[in-house]
Amino acid sequence: MRTLVGHDAVFRASTPAVSPNRTQQWQQRIAGGEWVDIPGATQPEYSTGPTTLAMDQTEYRIVFTNGHGSTASEPATLTVRPSLPASVSVAPTVRLVDRLP
Repeated sequence: MRTLVGHDAVFRASTPAVSPNRTQQWQQRIAGGEWVDIPGATQPEYSTGPTTLAMDQTEYRIVFTNGHGSTASEPATLTVRPSLPASVSVAPTVRLVDRLP
């Protein structure tokens, strides 16, 4: 997943298995650390909110759990790049001066 600073990154997951007792929990891992549950992220879609450069290379996955156990999705890595600078154009300025002797 690639995005620019300040834009939301949205992750979506689905599973063909239908289970009335199924739960799902999004997790993140920063810089090769441990997987950590994202509070409140229990829907099939997760939005990061406005991204920052500090979020670059953070991994996300979803864990599905039912009465038979848990399984995690493959991780997705977030790539965050600086916002593109505003376009700047410069027009040359011509100054007329008196003729030199």
